Amino acid sequence: MWSMHDLAVALSERLVTSLPPERRQPELREIVAFGLEIGLGTLWELAVILAVAAWLGFLPEVALAVLAAGSFRLCAGGGHCTAYYRCLLSSIVTFNFLAWLAAFLAARSGTVFALGAWLSTAAVCFYAVYRWAPADTPRAPISASSRPRLRRLSFFCLAFWLALTLKFYFTGSGGSLFWAAILALLLQGYTISPSGYRFIAGLDKLLKFLLPLEKINGRRQKNVEEAHALHHDPGRHPGRGGR
Repeated sequence: MWSMHDLAVALSERLVTSLPPERRQPELREIVAFGLEIGLGTLWELAVILAVAAWLGFLPEVALAVLAAGSFRLCAGGGHCTAYYRCLLSSIVTFNFLAWLAAFLAARSGTVFALGAWLSTAAVCFYAVYRWAPADTPRAPISASSRPRLRRLSFFCLAFWLALTLKFYFTGSGGSLFWAAILALLLQGYTISPSGYRFIAGLDKLLKFLLPLEKINGRRQKNVEEAHALHHDPGRHPGRGGR
């Protein structure tokens, strides 16, 4: 079954093979494959999320929510699913739901409620950054030397988005965009907390149970390997006298 990892490994192999022999370091393939997997995976995930949003009619709200949450996440970190397809599926559902909720709140909430939501979001997110950012994972640890810089960037990024949403509020423009950014920041602030990590871990397990693609891929790979072995060792095939 196709996977972003397999594509990145194949492209890495081609790129490294094209280099002069003296530049083909043993670890270069893994480094290039890792970078390609992150870059290609992010671009594909973004394209799919925005395509679904455009189909549902939430493109501006989803685009702003992805931009706000994504930039905040780059600095603050946070929990995430352990498989690419689960991350993609959960992101599609989450951001489009946030966009729908933003449109709903923009049509039905007043200015006082919106200001209260802004103040609550600012308080919650600033506390989350102060308390837990930057938050890493076992697969993507953050070095001790990088933590102070990422922590400062987290505060700066959060302040930027809060200032932008406050501009939306006072100018009265982009009601659904105001709510999309606020909800995205609040969600990202939650994902760096311990309860956010537990929630995402539970979601990851649920999606793995409902869509066990790893097991399907494992069985398919096993069948391919058995077929390959039979092809190269006819004596193992019952119909060829190998019993």
